[in-house]
Amino acid sequence: MGSAHSGHYYAYLKDPHASSWYEFNDTVVTPFDPRHLAAECFGGVADPSGEKKHTPSMKTHSAFMLVYTRRKPTLALVAEQLSPPNKRSFAGTSVAIMAVLRFKRRVHLHASTSTTSSSTSTSNIPSSIWHAIHAENQSFWRKQYVAEAACTTFTYDLCHKYSSHMETLGLTSLAFQVAATYVFGTLWQCRDVARLLAWRPLVLSMVGTNEASSLWWIYTLGTHPTLLVDVLVEHDQEPVRTFATDVTLRAMDMCADVARCEPMMTKLLTEFDHILECEHSYVDLLLAFARKGPEASACLVHRHHLVAKLVGMMVTGKNAQPVPPPGDEFLVRPPSGLQHAFHTPPLPPKVLIGDEHLWQLLALVLQHVPRRPSATTALPAASCVQYLPTTLDEPDNALSSHDWMCLLTHRASSYSAETASWTTVVTTMCWESPQFSMAWLDYLLDAIEDEDHHLLKPYFRTLRVLLAVDDSFASDRIAAGMTRLIAIMASQQKYFKATETTLDMLLRMAKRVPKVCCLLLCDLCLSFSHISE
Repeated sequence: MGSAHSGHYYAYLKDPHASSWYEFNDTVVTPFDPRHLAAECFGGVADPSGEKKHTPSMKTHSAFMLVYTRRKPTLALVAEQLSPPNKRSFAGTSVAIMAVLRFKRRVHLHASTSTTSSSTSTSNIPSSIWHAIHAENQSFWRKQYVAEAACTTFTYDLCHKYSSHMETLGLTSLAFQVAATYVFGTLWQCRDVARLLAWRPLVLSMVGTNEASSLWWIYTLGTHPTLLVDVLVEHDQEPVRTFATDVTLRAMDMCADVARCEPMMTKLLTEFDHILECEHSYVDLLLAFARKGPEASACLVHRHHLVAKLVGMMVTGKNAQPVPPPGDEFLVRPPSGLQHAFHTPPLPPKVLIGDEHLWQLLALVLQHVPRRPSATTALPAASCVQYLPTTLDEPDNALSSHDWMCLLTHRASSYSAETASWTTVVTTMCWESPQFSMAWLDYLLDAIEDEDHHLLKPYFRTLRVLLAVDDSFASDRIAAGMTRLIAIMASQQKYFKATETTLDMLLRMAKRVPKVCCLLLCDLCLSFSHISE
């Protein structure tokens, strides 16, 4: 087969049942002399003899494909000839026997060498390369077979249509293992999200009703080297991550043993730097573990230092404690003038924002954070021990940083589902800590005195929670706070909006905190008594 005349195709074919050749030129078929094959098919320089021009040129015919029919070999039968036995000498026989023994020895040695290298024909290939090629081939064919529609349909029908029979036979745990392995192993690797989510109702029903299935799933997440990271932390498909999280949460509900869940949580907390990428799933799993009781919360606080990690992520977006404010010698003067016009403002860091689940988690674990034995006791900066604050801006305490107090205050800008947990966090931090409570009172009252009236609500709401803490220092805290607040109100009488907002917030506070109401009534009665006199 070849081409000629600017792309015109032609072919020379031989009749398989005769020795004649034919030229196929589109629809024209003519006999062909095979002696001209070399001149017609092999290209090269054309012979200028017999032509007017004597300059050499390339032939216009050039073959590019050879098409042939494979012939079936015919086996010829040889007639058996009986020959008389030849007499062989003893020496010739011994030589033959030695040759056979030597050949057997070589075959045995070659077989042992081939076993080490996994192939008799690849003994020259390094074993590491051979094993890698063999593993890739196995993986390729396994994916080809498993990803076929027939295999997928069979597995789906097997687990769905016969789930009731498996429950009767006590095979629910085994069926869940097959389904979970297929869903989070095969379908996840094939990136078939649609088929993966079709398994969601069945997998959730299996893990939510069978304790053995739950224990197996939790054990697998805690021991498998990559499964937890692949499907719960670093997965780029939110529906798949939510599916895996729901399965894990149901399994944790069925497992009451904290020790069984701890290996999984340890592996999860080693990937804490990825919490910003999957904060809802991550926080939900931590909260489910903390709700298992004091032992689980204490494990998160003392073994994994969860409080400092969460505060660092919420304030700075990094797995580190907030840096205390530097002194005046470390302050950098901001650019001014024309330099300020071309100064690009820094991008705000991506921090952990969370929702009510995050604050519920903080409220649970903070109850197991101990208070520092003495206010004068300082810890080294490298210490991982977390204490409740006793003073403001302790260098080794993330909970006493000014940035953390600002974040807590501004989360009270509106009432929401997280308000109750947020209140518990503030109460726990200030419980039986007069020095830290007074420092926070000063921070709130300074803001009330300096801020505009439309920015005062979060400060008053935080002040209300602080004054509602019913510990042994409650009376001193209320007396100091209300005395300062009334003095601020007296100094702002000429500012109508500020006075109106402060009075409104004060009445709301008195309505919710009985001790504040009693203090105001006592002051009012005392004022009336002075007037009557």
